Amino acid sequence: MVVALAWVTPANVWRAWSWEPGIVAPLGLSLGLYAAGALRLGRRLRRGRERRELQAAAFAAGWGTLFAALVSPIHELGETLFSVHMLQHELLIMMAAPLLAASRPGAVMLWAFPAAARAGLGRLGQRLHSYASALARPLPCGVLFTFVLWLWHVPALYQAAVRNPALHALEHASFFCVAYLFWWMLLPRRRGLSAAAAGWSCLAAAAQTSGLGLWLACSSRPWYPVYSSRVALWNLTPLADQRIGGLLMWITGGVPLAMLGLLLFLLPGWKPLRLPETGTESGREAPAIEFDRRTPFQAG
Repeated sequence: MVVALAWVTPANVWRAWSWEPGIVAPLGLSLGLYAAGALRLGRRLRRGRERRELQAAAFAAGWGTLFAALVSPIHELGETLFSVHMLQHELLIMMAAPLLAASRPGAVMLWAFPAAARAGLGRLGQRLHSYASALARPLPCGVLFTFVLWLWHVPALYQAAVRNPALHALEHASFFCVAYLFWWMLLPRRRGLSAAAAGWSCLAAAAQTSGLGLWLACSSRPWYPVYSSRVALWNLTPLADQRIGGLLMWITGGVPLAMLGLLLFLLPGWKPLRLPETGTESGREAPAIEFDRRTPFQAG
């Protein structure tokens, strides 16, 4: 049940947890499916244990970041302070999405289901993979990333999302999904991007994030009047709050993306990761996941 607080203040901030069923239920379901699938895979597959453990750690960190962004007081405080709302977005885009993309959770969750269901769900996953692959290229993914980032910061739409919970949920879902696609595109994989293409993609995303963040930080007027009556609770003015939010977007989003892009240009020998082949067990083929190795639904 949602904690009903008028606005979050320093006095009640630690009571401002958001237990919305539409958020908590999917988070709990995803955690349960991943845990069940990981346990079954651990019993069936002996090879690749270290890699699966790293992926499980990435999933746990990404899931924990989602929980912090969407359930902890950060979520409710983002309704009061624009700067905290920007922090929430950066947690979704720059932490939760890359960690979960690196964990490749889909096929692990698939193993939580019975064999008959896995076959049908696997075919569905392959179809979804074909659609995702068409978008996971620098040009379409970059256009989509830019469109979603700027669209949701248009003052009229942004303020509508702050006032409307359903629209707000759509905003967060679109940020997370586009960011997941972006980071999945960058992951080293067979037939993946070259270092140069990955570097240019990061620099392009950095330019968009930095440009928007610095525009917000350097603006001489508040963009979002919806916060005008709320920020005083934290001894801030709307413009100061906006400038802090813009700087957060630049420092936690634009700067790391730019650094990653430049780093990729320093790795001329970088090649897509060659994943080890699945071995056999007692003369039988191990129950490997049969998806294309590029798919975000694979286990490893």
